[in-house]
Amino acid sequence: MITLFEQFSDTISCRFLSRDDDRTPTENSVRLHQVHGNKTIVTHDKMNATKQADGVLTDTPKLDLIIRAADCQNFAIFVPEKNIIGVLHSGWKGLLASAIPEFLHAAEQEWGTKSSDIFVAAGPSLCASCAEFSNPAIELPGIDQKFFNGRLVDLQGFADQQLFASGILPEHFERSPDCTLCKNDVYLSYRGTDKDDVKAGLSNFLVCSLL
Repeated sequence: MITLFEQFSDTISCRFLSRDDDRTPTENSVRLHQVHGNKTIVTHDKMNATKQADGVLTDTPKLDLIIRAADCQNFAIFVPEKNIIGVLHSGWKGLLASAIPEFLHAAEQEWGTKSSDIFVAAGPSLCASCAEFSNPAIELPGIDQKFFNGRLVDLQGFADQQLFASGILPEHFERSPDCTLCKNDVYLSYRGTDKDDVKAGLSNFLVCSLL
């Protein structure tokens, strides 16, 4: 288990749960039907994977927001001034579909948040040495080729660029150094040994809630 936003541990709980952790959802939780898209929803009540979306936001305390990730990037946000949290799943398809800017825009539309007031944390995901594609220039046409290294793509770097371009302050951003594939013994990884298990529904969880 990795704890994100440790500096706000008296206000929020935000954990990335991996292979050996108990990932049983609580009774009061929100789960999404993730579709590798760019939709974010706002909720104030529990939900059992009934809505298609990859991001969710709330200002309701004691409501666990859960997303699944097994190599894809995953993000949590916290806005202390307005006591808002959110979680986002964004694989390469989500990055190309501008899932990150849409996620931040949803918070702005609902609560009038400013990007400069938002804190962002990224959990473990594929590192730049493990995100390999057959032909990145063709498969990932919306990604600046400065993030290409042969068949390898720095998806994390591209995501960070989107965050900063959206107004997130570098000092308000943290990223776990762990790669889900490099540490496949710790994390479930679709590109590693867990492809069949992930297809069957197993995954790492990012779980965040207001206390």
